[in-house]
Amino acid sequence: EGDHDRPGGLATWLLADELWSLVELLLRLLARPARAAEPADQRRQTHLDVAKLLDAALCSHAELLPRFLALPQLPDALTLLMLASADEPVRRQTSLLLHDITAVAPPSTRTVLLLLQQLLDKAVAHAGHSAEYWALFHALLTSDAAAADDARLCDALLRHVLRYPREMREDSVVLGLLRLLGAQAATSSACRAALGGRLGELCAACLVPDAHAQPPAAVRAACVELLLASCRGAEEPNLRLLVPVLEAEHARGACGGWGLDPVREVRATYVGLVNHGATCYMNSLLQQLFMVPAFRDGLLSAAPPAARRSPIMDELQCLFAH
Repeated sequence: EGDHDRPGGLATWLLADELWSLVELLLRLLARPARAAEPADQRRQTHLDVAKLLDAALCSHAELLPRFLALPQLPDALTLLMLASADEPVRRQTSLLLHDITAVAPPSTRTVLLLLQQLLDKAVAHAGHSAEYWALFHALLTSDAAAADDARLCDALLRHVLRYPREMREDSVVLGLLRLLGAQAATSSACRAALGGRLGELCAACLVPDAHAQPPAAVRAACVELLLASCRGAEEPNLRLLVPVLEAEHARGACGGWGLDPVREVRATYVGLVNHGATCYMNSLLQQLFMVPAFRDGLLSAAPPAARRSPIMDELQCLFAH
């Protein structure tokens, strides 16, 4: 803004060094400590504006992304913005920045996943502010650009899950961990092999009530999905290890706690849709269609052949079922 003699605006005329200096400045602004006299609303808006400008600068100049992702101060900045921040819009905008980076440059997905893995312990510690972190991690881990065959990540996730619920009591955290483990188990033979010897511990922690209170329905459902994923494919040894564990639980009469009672446990209230930026009109349309019984029931009961299915159909059914 200001030099109108140079055509094309910021994205065209800034020299590479000038643009990189801008990127570094924006990151410093995001990571600076809060001033005591600075109003919370003002700081929140500043964070949002700066994060959006940083997003635009990086995504319009993808050649800067490797340099940006290698900055030594980036993990601390992400911890501050995506985990320690009490402002959900700031956490969401930071998550969107990383997601946009991987969309513009899919090869960077692996680097972003390594950054998220580096923050795993801090995400567990910041349980109340980590929802955006878990959602982003899962989305990238299940993307086509991810390389999920990482035994170290599987070990780190499993180590935290097995602390539940005695040492780690946050249901939202263990749910995020179980979903990440499930995503890994679905694609990684190394992860399935690592899970093989711990299936009994997983059942005791997240599925079968024993010396602790019964886990919530969402945690038990995620654990079941993980157990199924660990036994898919050629992992027959895992299935042979899991069956005796389940038989033993049946024998001692503990299986009554595994079930999910939809009447009591499934959410019976409406939920809103997050505005991801100028999506309020789409959200309103979807909510109105959901309230038309014939449309809603018809969509949820539709089961066209695989050749006629589309991603839009699948996503709509998931949205309406949720």
